[in-house]
Amino acid sequence: ARILKFRYVGNQNVYLKWNTKGAFYTVHRTPAVDSIMTQFKMGLYQFPREKKVMEVAFTDILNEHVEVTREGRKRWDHASNKPDDFLHGLVFGRIALQVSTGELNLGSAL
Repeated sequence: ARILKFRYVGNQNVYLKWNTKGAFYTVHRTPAVDSIMTQFKMGLYQFPREKKVMEVAFTDILNEHVEVTREGRKRWDHASNKPDDFLHGLVFGRIALQVSTGELNLGSAL
């Protein structure tokens, strides 16, 4: 088993990049959230149908919204009093799946 460190960054020219100094991978946050939100819209995820089981999780996802900065860049954000932890847990879980299946090649990010 191995453990890999990933950290969000707000702006980089590639989706995934190795940070030699910090010894971790950086993930461009906006495309990572864009990707999973698109997959939600396409119906590629299945969740339990029981509302009580998923209520907090779905609220976390729906707390996230798109903003456009003054510089014209798109970014995902949420109110500081409204957590989005479940969404980002799914994003990082998806990245782990992409790495394990070879969809994301970590060697190309070095």
